[in-house]
Amino acid sequence: MMDTPLEVVWSWPEVDPVSIEPTSVTVSRDPCGRWYVSLAIEAPGSGQAPATGAVVGVDLGIKDFAVTSDGEKIANARRLAKRERNLARYQRRMARKQYGSNNRAKARAKVARAHRKVAASRADFLHKTSARLVRDHDVIVIEDLNVKGIVLTGGSPKPSPTVRGASSTANSDTKPPATVAV
Repeated sequence: MMDTPLEVVWSWPEVDPVSIEPTSVTVSRDPCGRWYVSLAIEAPGSGQAPATGAVVGVDLGIKDFAVTSDGEKIANARRLAKRERNLARYQRRMARKQYGSNNRAKARAKVARAHRKVAASRADFLHKTSARLVRDHDVIVIEDLNVKGIVLTGGSPKPSPTVRGASSTANSDTKPPATVAV
């Protein structure tokens, strides 16, 4: 039983949390022990952003995360490598612990936190990059290549963070008025 109330993080300062009536409430817990409450509410739409008239092509790469047709190179997330090294170190430490021990449970919690940080760092980078592209351009054309397959057949022991999954283009598929895969 808790003696103190839970700390609440509210993401919308202009909305009073007491005044809303949620249509559904979802309570979830992640592997590192954090609890989350998600509320679904009916809210008026914010409308579309003004048209910019800009069109851009995006080429996902290996050395750089992406290169746009404007010549802009979007570099890979550098913090991600540091977080992945920490994750590998915590996993090695956990492997040395005896099954069922309290020390292994503590090490498992550290690994779960490191996994959360890697996932959050990757999601943050992808969200910021895709949101900027969508905000600045009306039409986004994305090259549709199997970069992951190209990297794996090239003898690379581990694919770069930019080609690990389809999530790098998943954020941009639904947001812009027109997205075309070539």
